[in-house]
Amino acid sequence: MADPISDVISKIGEGAAKLGESAKDVAEKAFSGVKDFTSNVAGQAQSMQKGVKLNSDLNSKKQELEEAYSKLGRLAYQHGGLSGEMQEVSDHIHEIYRELQAIELQINKN
Repeated sequence: MADPISDVISKIGEGAAKLGESAKDVAEKAFSGVKDFTSNVAGQAQSMQKGVKLNSDLNSKKQELEEAYSKLGRLAYQHGGLSGEMQEVSDHIHEIYRELQAIELQINKN
């Protein structure tokens, strides 16, 4: 004949084991969720950082373009025509435009 106290202790042990398994499942799911969330946030932060850098690059190129136009205007006013250094500045302006277009394409991809 089975001892009632032993049966109770056995059932408590079985219940504790089931509770432990359930707690483990919950903890694993919580960890997985936190890991996924962290990964998502990190990805978004990288994307934002890239966008900020591209916008900074774009603004830098626009400033460079303004400076080149200003120099070209001064030289054209002083000399009346595009030759020598003025042609170099004009070529530089065209290069800046190409760089601006490349940066804008990258921004639009994001």
